[in-house]
Amino acid sequence: MYLLGIDIGGTYIKLGVCDKEKLVFSEKVNTNKFSDFNEFICYIDNWLTLKNIRDKIQSIGIGAPNGNYYTGTIEEAPNLKWGKKINLRESFSKHFSVPVVVHNDANAAALAEKYFGDAKNFTDFIVLTLGTGVGSGIFVNNKLLLGVNGLAGEVGHTALSIESKRKCTCGKIGCVEEYISERGIIKNYLNFNKKIKYNLTAELIFKKAEKNELSALRALQLTGNYLGILISNLINIFNPQAIFITGGIAMAHKYFLDNVLAKCNENVLPILRKTYKIIISSLSHTGYAGVLGSVVPFLYENI
Repeated sequence: MYLLGIDIGGTYIKLGVCDKEKLVFSEKVNTNKFSDFNEFICYIDNWLTLKNIRDKIQSIGIGAPNGNYYTGTIEEAPNLKWGKKINLRESFSKHFSVPVVVHNDANAAALAEKYFGDAKNFTDFIVLTLGTGVGSGIFVNNKLLLGVNGLAGEVGHTALSIESKRKCTCGKIGCVEEYISERGIIKNYLNFNKKIKYNLTAELIFKKAEKNELSALRALQLTGNYLGILISNLINIFNPQAIFITGGIAMAHKYFLDNVLAKCNENVLPILRKTYKIIISSLSHTGYAGVLGSVVPFLYENI
């Protein structure tokens, strides 16, 4: 029997079938491939059928932006265009007739770090997911922090600058995502090079940095400064043992980590300066941390 893990992102959706020990099958598909949610469910059904495991799935875990563990829904996710409210748990449970658990995608990444990654021996830590958006999964006293309504950890939509001209997809001004996410990196790059006449991506900026292009290097260093400020705020509030950085942007950490460390050390309270670690998640290179984390509730008790 198998468990199906689904990691829904603003740019890509990742699917993974696990056998309680390892990832057996995996798939990555562009989120924009699906015009609506029903089309997405049909795609998964067909994929499982082609793998000849459609009837062997015994449970489904889903990590999604604005995913709510309590209600099983996605509600008003800024980077997902399937509607204001989607009941994932109800829809998947009816379609596949199996138990379904829904988590915020960053919470799924935190669960993966706790049970499959380098946070096994930590009781208090934060996982920052850096990609299309910015999210956080927070462990306090060895328990995942969900909040009274299941919506804790939305650091991507806290204000990094109240005087900013950068408008976020959520409608607010100066959100963290406008400085640290993929689109944030692009905007940082355009601070140093406004002559670009083609579509720019964060991946392209990383490649430019590999070639030592000055604008790309400066943009990533600036991103590191912003990230360091965010992390220092989280350390001052939560006093964690560690902050883990994961997601696609984490793969370019060699260009910004020194700035993160310096800016963080500059902004945390002096008494906290030697109390934490900033760690690049070892799960980042797999690309499937969210998938693994989404099935954790079916593998371990007391989640």
